Amino acid sequence: MGREDFLRETVILGVVAFVNQLKSDAKSTISTLADCDINTKIITGDNIFLGIQTAIMIGMIPEAASITVVEGKNYNKANNSLQVIHLHRNENGELD
Repeated sequence: MGREDFLRETVILGVVAFVNQLKSDAKSTISTLADCDINTKIITGDNIFLGIQTAIMIGMIPEAASITVVEGKNYNKANNSLQVIHLHRNENGELD
């Protein structure tokens, strides 16, 4: 069965959303590290856009910044490739 056929026959009974709240001192901790010239990184196994959102929320990425994401694909295969995504702020300040 193909994806379109599967989705055509699918009835959604509900949706579950998880919220992973940052700790209350996360933003101030990152700020203190930056004031001490300590280079900080976010390393996550989650979706790359969740990592970007987290970095914005804790002040590692300025809210007005445009972001370029370069992601390696097929790194275990002979035909390595890169995917480049440019995220820019729209007139509402949201990343596109």
